[in-house]
Order: sequence, then C-alpha cells, then structure tokens
Amino acid sequence: MVARLRGKNLVPVYGENTKQFTIAWHYGGRFFVKPNNVKYEHGKVEYMDYVEVDDLKKLTVDVVDMFMRYLGYKLPVGVLYKREMMSLLNGLVRIKNMEDVRIMLEGVNRSRLLEVYLVPPAQTFALPWESPIRKWKTNVVIEEIVEPISIRVPESQPRSGDEPPIDQQSEDAYVPQSEDQEWAGVNWEELIDGVCRGQWDEDFIDSFVHRSGQADLSPDSEEGGNVSGRPEHSDHSGASEHDNLMDSDYETNEGNDHESQPTNAAASHVNVDMSGLGDLHDEPVEAHDTDYGESDELESLGSDGESRSAKRSREAEFNTNVDMNNPQFTTGLVFETKRILIDAVKEYSVINNKELKWKRNDKQRFRAVCKHSGCPFVLYARVMRDKTSWEIRTLNDDHTCPSAFNNKRVSSTYMARKYASAFRSDPDIRLHGFRDTVKQDCNVDISKWTFYRTKKKCFNLIRGSILDQYRLLYDYCEQLKSTNAGSTVVLERNEQEFKRLYVCLAACKVGFLGGCRKVIGLDGCFLKSEYGGQLLSAVGIDGNNAMFPIAYAVVDTENGENWTWFLSLLGSDLQIGNPFQWTFISDKQKGLIQAVRTLFEESEHRTCVRHLYNNFKLNHKGMVLKHTLWNAARATNVPMWQKEMEVLKELNSEAFEWLNTKPAHQWSRSHFREAQKCDILLNNLCEAFNSSIVNAREKPILAMLEQIRFNLMIRMVNKKEEPAKWKSDVGPRIEKIIEKHRKSLRYLHATYSGDKRFEVRNIHSGHINAVDLVAKTCSCRSWQLSGVPCGHVICSLESRGMSSDLMMYVSDCYKKDAYLRTYSPSICPMTGPELWPNPGQHPLAPPPIKKMPGRPKKARRREPDEVQSSSSKVRRTWMKMRCRKCGKEGHNKRSCKQPQGGEGSDNADV
Repeated sequence: MVARLRGKNLVPVYGENTKQFTIAWHYGGRFFVKPNNVKYEHGKVEYMDYVEVDDLKKLTVDVVDMFMRYLGYKLPVGVLYKREMMSLLNGLVRIKNMEDVRIMLEGVNRSRLLEVYLVPPAQTFALPWESPIRKWKTNVVIEEIVEPISIRVPESQPRSGDEPPIDQQSEDAYVPQSEDQEWAGVNWEELIDGVCRGQWDEDFIDSFVHRSGQADLSPDSEEGGNVSGRPEHSDHSGASEHDNLMDSDYETNEGNDHESQPTNAAASHVNVDMSGLGDLHDEPVEAHDTDYGESDELESLGSDGESRSAKRSREAEFNTNVDMNNPQFTTGLVFETKRILIDAVKEYSVINNKELKWKRNDKQRFRAVCKHSGCPFVLYARVMRDKTSWEIRTLNDDHTCPSAFNNKRVSSTYMARKYASAFRSDPDIRLHGFRDTVKQDCNVDISKWTFYRTKKKCFNLIRGSILDQYRLLYDYCEQLKSTNAGSTVVLERNEQEFKRLYVCLAACKVGFLGGCRKVIGLDGCFLKSEYGGQLLSAVGIDGNNAMFPIAYAVVDTENGENWTWFLSLLGSDLQIGNPFQWTFISDKQKGLIQAVRTLFEESEHRTCVRHLYNNFKLNHKGMVLKHTLWNAARATNVPMWQKEMEVLKELNSEAFEWLNTKPAHQWSRSHFREAQKCDILLNNLCEAFNSSIVNAREKPILAMLEQIRFNLMIRMVNKKEEPAKWKSDVGPRIEKIIEKHRKSLRYLHATYSGDKRFEVRNIHSGHINAVDLVAKTCSCRSWQLSGVPCGHVICSLESRGMSSDLMMYVSDCYKKDAYLRTYSPSICPMTGPELWPNPGQHPLAPPPIKKMPGRPKKARRREPDEVQSSSSKVRRTWMKMRCRKCGKEGHNKRSCKQPQGGEGSDNADV
C-alpha cells in the first residue's frame, strides 16, 4: 500500500514485518517552556500513513516546500522531530541535513510513529535555554482570588528598525492556506495523493501550480468556500484531543507524550521557536530565562482585546490517558469531572508515598491536605461555571512529612482499577507475584486478603458482576440462537429467578450425527461460583477415540427431574427414535439410571467399571480380587467371562456374590452389543470434558458459558486440521491400538482354510480362534466389538501377504472421511454484550444460594489407590496403624497397653 494522508475514520493497519510507519506533522502551534518542562499547544496535526523509508529518501526541496505550503506555512520553515521514547524536554532534535534525516529514520521501526514539529525560524533568537539561568521561585502558594481583578497592560511601540515582537513573528510565520494567494485554488487532495504515490518530479508539481491560476475562487463555488480542497483539521490544546484522535495502535506511552508534565498555560511560559535549537544528540535541553522582564511571565491580552473567558479557555486540561500515569498539579489545571480529580489526587498520593485526606468534599469544593500534622501541602479545587469541570485554585505541593509505607489509598478498589488489564491477560496471577508487583509500583505491602478482594473486584470489572451476568442471560441465549442457527438453547425460569439452561450448538449436533458412533457419555460436575449449581453434560466419541461434546446444561441440583429434562431435550436433538441402537455410559449419578430407563428403555446402559470397582473394594480389598474383576470386565466373549467369574468365586465367595448381582451387560465386554463398534469400559469421555472446563467452572454463569462455547469453537477448528498430519487413513490413537495388537503376533500362527477363512492358534496358551474376513468376524469378538482388527485378524492377513489391505478391515467410523464429517461444521463467532440489541430487557435474578457445610474444595477427592501427586512418600490416608510393640492394629507403640516384652512383641511388624 502506498503512502496516503489519513482521511476520516481511516486507521492504518501494519503487519508485524512491515517497514511502513506513520508521520504525525504538528503545525500551527507554539512551544511553551517552563522549568523542566516543554509543551506544544494550540496546534494542528496531519497524519501521513503507510510511509516507507525509501519514500523519504526520494524527497526533493520542492516537494518539502510544497507540503509546507499545504500545511499553511510561509517559507522557510524550521523542522524538528522528537526521538522515540523521550519527552519534548529531552528528545527534540533539529533537522539540518540528510545525516539528521538518516538518524531520524533509524528510530521509527519500533513505534511506527514519527512525530515532526514545524516552527517559524524567526524566533530562534528568543530560545529560553540560550539565556542566563533564572532562579525560579519556590514555596509559592497561589491562593484563590475571591473577586476578579482587571489588569491593564500598556502596549509597547516598537522602535524603527527593531524586529517585531515574538508573538507577531509567530503569527506572521503561519498563514491559513486560503490566504496564500500563490497557491490558492490548488486541489491539495489530488496533489498530495500524487506525491504519496511517488510522483516527486517537478513537472507534476508545476502542473498543479499552473492550474492554480485557473481555479475558481468565487464564494459560490461547489466547494462551499473551502477553496484549498484540503480536509478540515482539528485544533488540539495540549495532548488531550490529540490522544483522542490517535488510533489505539499508535497510542504513545509516557515517553512519547506531547508534554513531559502537565502545565498551566497561564503560568510562566514563553512562546518560542524551536528551529534554532542546536543538535540535541549530545546534551539535553535545559530551561533558562529569556531576555524579557518579569511581566512577560503572564500572557497579556491580545491586541484584539480578547476577553477573560477566551483567555481561560486556553488553560491546561488534565488528560486522563496521559497525565494519570504521574499526575503533576498546577494552579489553573482543569479536570473534566470531579471523579477524575479525586482519582488523580489518589494516584499522586500513591506515587509520592504521601497519605492525604479530604478536608472538604462537597458539590462545590474539594480540599485535600496531608494527614501528617504540620505538613503544608494543600490542594483546593472548585467547580467551574459549566457545573461539571473542576479547576485547581490553590496549591502548595511542598511536603515536610516522611514517606508513608502503609498508604490506605492503595485499597482493593484502587488496585482493581489499576491492575484490571493484568488480570485480563493473566487470570491466574498468584499472590506472591502480585504482591511483588504492588510493592514495586506503589511501595506498599498488601495482605493476602487484600489480594483476594482485589482479584474478585477485577473479575467483576472485566466480566461484570454476577447479578449483571444473570441479567444478560436471556439476551445471551437469544444471541446464541441468532448467530448459530439451528442450535437448541432452552432457558427456564422460576418466576423471575433462574432455574436451568440447556445448550446444544448446531455444529456439535450436526457433527455428532455426521461422523460419530451412537455412544454417549453422561456425567455431572459441581460449579464453583458463588451460586453453585451443577453442570450436566453429554459427550460423544469421535473417529480418533477422543471426546466430542454434544450438549451441556446448568441446573440447580442433580436429581431425576433435571436428568429427565436434560435427556428428553437431548433425545429430541439427536433424533433418538430407536433406542436399541444407542449406548449410554455413566457413573451412578443421582436419578440418571431411572431417567435413562424411562426415556430409552431398550438402549444399552453401561456402568463405568472404575466406579464399580470403587464400590467393590469397600468390602473386598486386595490386588488379586482387583485383577480378577478387571479380567472379567475385559473378557470379550462369554466363556472367558465365565472362567474369570469362577476364579473370583474360588478366591472370595462374598465378592463373587456381590459382583454377580450386577448385570453383566452393564460392565463386561462379553455382553456388550456389537453394533456400536465401541468397547469402552470407562466414562473417560466426560472426565476429559470436565477436566477441560475446570477454570470455566469457577467463573460466573455467563462467563462460564462463553468460555465453554469459545473452547468448543477453537476445538472444532483445530480438530478439523489434524487429519492433514495423519500418516494413514486412521488417526494416531487407532494406529496405536493396531500396533498393540501386532505385538501378540509372535505367539500366533494362522492357517488358511479357504474362502478367506483362517484358523489361528496361540502357541503360548493353546487357544484357537476362527477368523472370517468376508463376514468380518473373529471368535474372540474383539473385532466385532471395537471395529479394529484384533491380533488374530492381523496374523491372518500377514500370513497371506495381505498386510497392505489392513485398512480395508478397519471400521469406517475410524476413517478420515468420518472424522472430517464430524468436525466439518463450524461454531460461529459472537459479539460482546455492547453490540447486542436492547440487552437487559428481560432480567433474571440468580437462584437462591445453597451453602454447603464445610470449606469448598477445589479438587476432587482422590481414591486411596489412585496415583499420588508426590511419589517421595506414601500417604498415610486409609492406612491402618500397627503397634510395633505388640503387633496389633488400631494403636501405636506409645499408646500400647501391653507391657514391655509382652505377647506378640517378637512377631511385631516392623
């Protein structure tokens, strides 16, 4: 893209590796100088975007002169620029030659913004830092003037031959373009556009100058009086309006502001020309006095007799975006609202480690003093005539008090506003890291409770309060249905209180029906927000044996009524007409088994074997019993299951009787149906989904729902791109299963019997299995149950040299086509609440809080035999204590009643 002048509402967009940048031309204004401060006011700004370094190297003198005239200057013009990350006080550099231009261009790559200032060179003799150093007054208190005072300033007549006053030179140096008759009538938009496109030659420019004499300058022209054709520019006082015009990508930080510190335009300053400034690369600018008397410190009224109100309109304004980082107060400083004034005083108190208190704070007046007795600091402000703006009338910013290291202004509310962006980018900020940050920024130590309150308030600012989220819940549901057409979103209320919510996105619905097996895992988990509740979920399984979330619901509690409501909506979405073809797997959830039995009576309902074993081991402990139960569950045919049950009966008859009461078709592969091509024993699908939303479950309801939707949207995209990395027609998890089956080939021997039938013998165990490649069956039933060829099938294929045809005997539900059908739909993006039509028109109240006894737990309770988080020591939980003296259980050596050397001590377990 070629360089261009920025039009209205046109914001440049730069890539990461581009060398283009923006030039901000500041013109028509004046520099004001105070001790340790330089300020540019009453000017205009013109932005030229998409400029390249090579473009500036092609500039000619005529092009530069032309652009200066376009901006309204009489030639010659002094040109300065501000170095990157530096203030006007220390960063201004005068451009004298092309070497200065080269140095200037070296610093534009990082900020993408080059700030150039145009000034009339006739004022260079009055530069204040070229005069003797003035001893500035200190410890001056400016009290509020009760009544206005009229000051008559005599006009001085210049002597013949003298230079005109500085103000007059400054005004003569800048002339509005419409008054420049030499270039009057030029179509500046067309001319500048041509120059930006690289048409630098003199013929191109001269053609416009020649046409300027033919331009129609009559007031009745179509341009409506704007004969220059140049776009309108906005004046800016200080940095306030300039920052509003800047795009967020080009917002400058503290070092790039137009003023190093906020100043009062009515205080000591001099209107100067900066073009006579020496090369500032070697030494910083120092503020000195001028040759003029003390009377020049106050700006007199203009020759046209401008009024006092017009004079006060040029008073300095507090820029929240810039000055709030380090507030500097002066008399006459104007604040837009009282809230901004108080926030600035608080920020000043924190930065300077001074404790301030509000001695007077009402609708008309505000007075802040130091808490330390005897400290002369005072800041007094009053409301202005517009009844909204506030102005500092009295100020004494001297402090004789010591620094305060326990400033109460650093409250949780203050830190929530200050560090909200930090919590937005990293919601998992830890206590110690945040405490160090506050210590470094504010020099204050905070407690952990202050940190927790700050974190809660930050999240309220970022996500909105919990009440606000319930108020927008109805609008969220409507927006979700409108952006994702075909989605099922059901919100039920109890009068005006939230009751329950069901969500099934259209992409999840279509993807599941398009490529997933008819196996659904059901589970519920606790929500950890203030109002609690439960999240019910239905999760499928994709072609790579990974989870595929289908639907989820928020309910107040887990019971039969809510499960029946959830499953009825799920059955309607998935069109479950014949339940016999469907399989559900779940834990022993409250009311779930009865709900499935009522709605899908003929369906297969499996029980998670891990939860079955957890109940089994309560009364039947031991590793042998555990392995026997799992062997019975993994048995793929009835004879193998019966054999393992007989082994269990011999080991423990009570364990056998307990397990025999559980229907085998709920927990053993030997009794599973073959149509689903899924031999899963555990409800890991829902466990994986619950694990992926652990952080979301701690958020308020609207933030949680949006986090789940966002995660699903990203997951659909990422999963859609995975098949491009597959090495074969099936996913990596299926390949891993096949490789696992290949390891058993060393014990197998296949004999071909004709018609693609084989007899496979296990040399190690002596078992014989029959394989039929045409019917796709194996007597072990593993192939029929899972759809993945077992070791017997692989052995049969390799015995006939048909190993390359292995993928032909893998079920189609694992193929790449089915996987792509699953993830081909997309979840559409949503806008934020600020763009929703009429949000909050149907407010909901949150449900009543059901506070459970005890401290809320973040992590689930682990079973004694689960993998421990620390392997250095064995946990003592659930371990029976054994006495080292007597050898009996239930007590230790210290509490043993047995006398020393008593019975059993020789056999004590040490």
